[in-house]
Amino acid sequence: LWAPHLQAPYPTNTWWIDIVLEKGLNPVVSTPYSLQFHSNGVRVGLPRKYVEPSGLFVSQWFSEGITLGTKGVTRHQVAAYDPMSVTVVYLDQNQPRLTFPVVRGSPYVTGQFANANPSLWFAHCHLVEVNGAATPTTVTGTAFSLQLNTTQRWMVFTSRSASFKWSASEFTALDGQHLTVRLAALPWDAPVAPAEKVLKRNAGCVPTGASLNTDVTEDALQGQVVWTATCAPLILAMPHWQDLLSRRSYTYTELTYDVLMGNLTGVVASVWAWTEPLPPLWWHSTHTIPDDKAALLVAQIERDLKFVGYAPEPYAFGKQVCRFARLALIAEELKQPELARRARRFVEEAFAPWLGAGGGGDAILYDTTWGGTPPKMGLVEKDNDFGAGYYNDHHFHFGYWLYAAAVLAKGNQEWAQQYKDHFLALARDIANPSPADPHF
Repeated sequence: LWAPHLQAPYPTNTWWIDIVLEKGLNPVVSTPYSLQFHSNGVRVGLPRKYVEPSGLFVSQWFSEGITLGTKGVTRHQVAAYDPMSVTVVYLDQNQPRLTFPVVRGSPYVTGQFANANPSLWFAHCHLVEVNGAATPTTVTGTAFSLQLNTTQRWMVFTSRSASFKWSASEFTALDGQHLTVRLAALPWDAPVAPAEKVLKRNAGCVPTGASLNTDVTEDALQGQVVWTATCAPLILAMPHWQDLLSRRSYTYTELTYDVLMGNLTGVVASVWAWTEPLPPLWWHSTHTIPDDKAALLVAQIERDLKFVGYAPEPYAFGKQVCRFARLALIAEELKQPELARRARRFVEEAFAPWLGAGGGGDAILYDTTWGGTPPKMGLVEKDNDFGAGYYNDHHFHFGYWLYAAAVLAKGNQEWAQQYKDHFLALARDIANPSPADPHF
């Protein structure tokens, strides 16, 4: 599922990794849409956020809706990617027929059709109206309003005037070759008119990717996202982006989507630039432990410093060893060097089987095909190790390991030098700062 010109190492810790795993049929979330790349095109859904009556749980699940694609294509592959996008190409034999530049945060799903005729097919729903008319017929134009029986409305925009024939199950172009089609859902439970106006006004500007530039100092991060687009694109900003992008400097729109991660708002700009203050990094708490609580904490550390056995797989093991590392730092803060030393010894002894010859029963390996560090048993069966063999949640698994190793290294420089490369490999697997790294 990788285009031949893309060579390893591959990006194994990216939001769209499921496109290239197995047959590539698992959904990915581009925000706000969930996408499934099938044999004939991409199936698009706008997940609806559900809040439990108790207010304790908020959930969202994949929502199948519309497939945008074409007949006659035989396979698809990832042809390009960058920090904010992935490009999926559909081929007939070896000839590209349809390209999807999937840009994270775009309120449009864009299909670029070359020598292929666009179609929309409807799954678990059907089309009841087009442009307000309920009688199936042929419609012509550059913007179309599609009403589904699910009460949801979608907009279709085209790069030039095109004619479509529609029925309850299909919306197909009659002259759609060399046509760009953009599909957009109107938000759930929100006023339709303002959203429709924003989507119409910005449909002609097509983003295909972005570059990300950062400069980090001790106390701040300066960042810049430069969108690759025909003009200033409409991109949805998550709540934390809205805190960083001043409304005095950026064009905010009335388009909003309420999703699991919060309220997304459409922003029109060619470049997103921001400065984010960074908190100071300390080994210990910035708040002094009250004197009347110190003895209680020391007694609890004494009780917790006991061998309880370790999980044989990297995720649960990581949490266990991280617990002892945390105890070491608390003991240091309480000025209990002997307790800190004992806690670090637990960490060192726990890591020893993984770092020894063979790496234990579930050794962390280097994948020469993709460029990453999967666990051995995860490669045997995809459901082992919580999917870590398929690069699922490595930032969780190895984040615990890296925290524990850092705490041990703080008190044992000899150990740190001996095993530095092991743990740097894990860091490069989950958070590689260099796109030029030949191994990750």
